[in-house]
Amino acid sequence: MKRQFESYFTKALHDAKIEEILRIYRNKRFSAKKNVKTDGAEFDVVVQKNEKVIAFEITTAPLTQEDISRIENLHEIAKSLCYEFRLITIANPKNPTIKIDWLKHALFEYLQSEGQELIDSLSASGSYEEIGDLVIRSIQVGDSEGHISVSGEVSVSLQYGPESDIEKDKGISEHEILPFNGELSLNLCNNKIEHARLKIDTSYWYE
Repeated sequence: MKRQFESYFTKALHDAKIEEILRIYRNKRFSAKKNVKTDGAEFDVVVQKNEKVIAFEITTAPLTQEDISRIENLHEIAKSLCYEFRLITIANPKNPTIKIDWLKHALFEYLQSEGQELIDSLSASGSYEEIGDLVIRSIQVGDSEGHISVSGEVSVSLQYGPESDIEKDKGISEHEILPFNGELSLNLCNNKIEHARLKIDTSYWYE
């Protein structure tokens, strides 16, 4: 059945542990599948090699009474199927902070190469100066890719005046800090942003 998670961070921990188990057992030449539904139950992972079948349930501590009842039910179903049953409990850190060291630099490079249209309407010529505050709101991580939701602020330089002055860098310059939010697809192997859906809030600009 579908499970509710306390936060995106908790779900990311859960999903990462599933991927770790799949990788470990596939390396041991087991067949390994996730989210396996059978006999009215759904196991997070089921691995099999010859006659040996192991069903895994991954959950976060502390366990609620609902969690305990669900786990006991899964254990009984696993026994009825002649599966070994293993429970893995993940410690859920209090007040977790998600940080990706290279993200600001990668986002700045992405905006410079792919994000010019986001500020084109603000002046005759605009450029990005730096990423300020950057907060990761949620994260999903696979073996080599990640998907995150972010919000933050970006500093921009805007130039006004005749085109000839701007070309000679003699236009009137203003510096603004603009809030933004959006979704990023990350290449975790190359520390880069593959795709982005970003929105820079310029609503006050036209008030």
